Amino acid sequence: MSKQEAHARAAQELTLVGLDELADRKPEQVSGGERQRVALARALVLRPPVLLLDEPFASVDVSSRQGLRDLLPSLVQGYQGSVVLVSHDPEDVQALATNILAFG
Repeated sequence: MSKQEAHARAAQELTLVGLDELADRKPEQVSGGERQRVALARALVLRPPVLLLDEPFASVDVSSRQGLRDLLPSLVQGYQGSVVLVSHDPEDVQALATNILAFG
């Protein structure tokens, strides 16, 4: 992927996660929820065949967690690969999963 294409994809993904206006900020200048959305956008730029989301909401406050739960389905709706969500929070799993494999 060329640098120009990567920049265009990054801008597109930042728009999808609602952070296009924060593109020039440093990580320490954004909130925890915004950092999580940036992490999702960064992962989606490369369009990997499998997207692993390991406790994606663990480090954010309750309101940010709900916002991310609401956002994630729309982000992965057109995604061509598989998404694996690892979570210890049953609410995350119930809100986002289409298939559930529980270990325990």
